[in-house]
Amino acid sequence: MVTSPRTDPRTSLIEGLPDLILEHIPAAGLRKVLREVLNADTNFTYAFEGHTRKYITKNAPPHTEPLFGAGLEEGEAKNVRDRIRTMFGAGMYFETLAIFQEIAEQATYIHLSGDATDIINFLILVDGDIIEAMVGIQRIQQDKTGLRAWAADEAEAMESLVNALAAHGAAWEKAGREPPFVRGLASTQKTIDPTRPVEIKGLTTVSTNTSGSSAVTKVETFKIGDREVPRMFSGLWQLSSTAFGTASALKIAAQFSHHVEAGLTAFDMADHYGDAEVVYGQFCKSLSDPGQTFASTKYCVFTSLDVTREAVRQNITQRVGRMEKDKIDLLQVHWQIWEEPGYIELLKYCQEDERVSNLGLCNFDTAHLQEAWDAGIRFVTNQSQFSLVDSRPTVKLGKFCEEHGVKVLTFGTLCGGFLSERWLGKPDPDFYGQDMNPSTRLIWGGWDLFQELLQCLKAISVKRSVSVTNVANRWVLDHPFVGGTIIGSRMGVSERVKDNLAVFGWRLDDEDQANIEAVLSKSRRKEMFEEIGDCGYEYRSDWQQLLG
Repeated sequence: MVTSPRTDPRTSLIEGLPDLILEHIPAAGLRKVLREVLNADTNFTYAFEGHTRKYITKNAPPHTEPLFGAGLEEGEAKNVRDRIRTMFGAGMYFETLAIFQEIAEQATYIHLSGDATDIINFLILVDGDIIEAMVGIQRIQQDKTGLRAWAADEAEAMESLVNALAAHGAAWEKAGREPPFVRGLASTQKTIDPTRPVEIKGLTTVSTNTSGSSAVTKVETFKIGDREVPRMFSGLWQLSSTAFGTASALKIAAQFSHHVEAGLTAFDMADHYGDAEVVYGQFCKSLSDPGQTFASTKYCVFTSLDVTREAVRQNITQRVGRMEKDKIDLLQVHWQIWEEPGYIELLKYCQEDERVSNLGLCNFDTAHLQEAWDAGIRFVTNQSQFSLVDSRPTVKLGKFCEEHGVKVLTFGTLCGGFLSERWLGKPDPDFYGQDMNPSTRLIWGGWDLFQELLQCLKAISVKRSVSVTNVANRWVLDHPFVGGTIIGSRMGVSERVKDNLAVFGWRLDDEDQANIEAVLSKSRRKEMFEEIGDCGYEYRSDWQQLLG
């Protein structure tokens, strides 16, 4: 087949060739091409965001159009959410607060008659958007000194939103309705001041029964410090964005309750997982014994930081304040830029803080684990990606952890949902398509080999009367250096407690292990370690170029 040479970009612009592409390429194709361009060079991303900001600023309407008439004005509702989420993508978090305030004010005294499900669902989505905006605003608060004080106009904008959300909630409660903005209100209040007490009624009043539950005896446990914790943590990453779905406080509370009643009492969260710390802390208020649950959260340093004791204490104050706890069960530190000095000093300050019951690490490779240990840091866990298709912890990190009594908490264990019946017999997905979960990492040996792995897991699942995901999870749990796996939980959106419990009470036998190993031996698992690097390197290098 004859192929044409690439055109000179200067000639292309003069002849308007890019306009031909923009005019005629399908929308899905344009999204795919743009993602590939943006992944190729961070400068493209910076320019793309900058021009998006200019476009939004120039074309923003002076006010939000009426959203509620006889029912929800669906076209305008979609437009306003598209505008909000585009602004998120461009980093314009503070600019969205006025839009949220207008929506709350419009929704305060609307007359609901008949089936108002569409209006309620829209407002719950907006509540999730408010939470996401607060995560972005908290990121803006971070500078080289730690957490800076809010500027007067920033604090005023957030307080105005608080007042609008509170007025809306009071009006809806008076009318006998469940207010949809309770999470967004609490998240905004905690962003202004993490030590400010809040109450999310649906979460603080749920009834949880942990006595006499037969499920509790099935859950395997391990030790973190002096605490006995389940070998499965419920991951709260999905609370970080409405892209994973969103739910009312009542539905979230009910699902927290189901997890605890089943013996799944450990929850993993972070400073940037939406309002995870806040909703967890609010749920704990409903328990007769809040100490029956266990929370692991994170202190993530993604940019340059001048490490001081004050900056570290400030961050820990934010963590305990958002959860409204006196202590953190497990604080896990993620340090993004190894070339930046200070992470050993930061770990020492965390270790000294009386509010940190146990210190853990997150995405540390073996060399930096050793460096921290040699410096006198006594961490009890390291969180790392580990699955059948990413077995890099078995090369070096697992051995270090076994020798030093450190347990690995694993994430990505189900490969973003790919290690499930859902993908058995399915065609190779488009890497940039809508079916790809953003947490998916690498298909480590081609789609045909991956299908062979799924077929192997399916055969074992039939033999064990469990699901494919249970087999994939069990394979990870059967490694002696693994303390527990972190399985994502879409609180209030979907529930897999019963299926998750089926991972306990059995082990893969020699035949199962041999059958799995027969497939894994055909993969590029060794090359993955050589090309990507040790655990955590996938977040610190342009590994996507390896995919071609």
